[in-house]
Amino acid sequence: MVGEALRDLAVLRRLLERELVCNTSAASLAVLSTLERNGSRRVGEIAELMDVDLSVASRHTSALEAHGLVVREPASDDRRAHVISLTADGLTTLTQARRWVAERLDSALAAWPLDRLAGLAESLAELRGDLSTFIHPTDTAHL
Repeated sequence: MVGEALRDLAVLRRLLERELVCNTSAASLAVLSTLERNGSRRVGEIAELMDVDLSVASRHTSALEAHGLVVREPASDDRRAHVISLTADGLTTLTQARRWVAERLDSALAAWPLDRLAGLAESLAELRGDLSTFIHPTDTAHL
């Protein structure tokens, strides 16, 4: 039962990512979201906040920079280091992607009765809480 639910969640994520209209992967959108929530950061800090390898964060920030969604600037405290910042286009892309997903979810759940929606929200909140006991407290923003 749990295995089937996890597979269903993975399928839902892949379906949503495949249909994203912004031509940006869900992983790259996660980088944009991390920058929106936490402000400008070094690539190592982004990797830590997202709990991914430095090479993964570096690859995504480079791709986002090439598309003008983030900008890389020298750090004020160490000119050898760089800070990644969200651009206006990056924020617009993130906002559009969130709106697109919200519209799809609204459409998919439109016929659900309110008590079923409340049950879904309650179950997801409970799952997030249960999972947070296995994850560092700073990492729960990703759930």
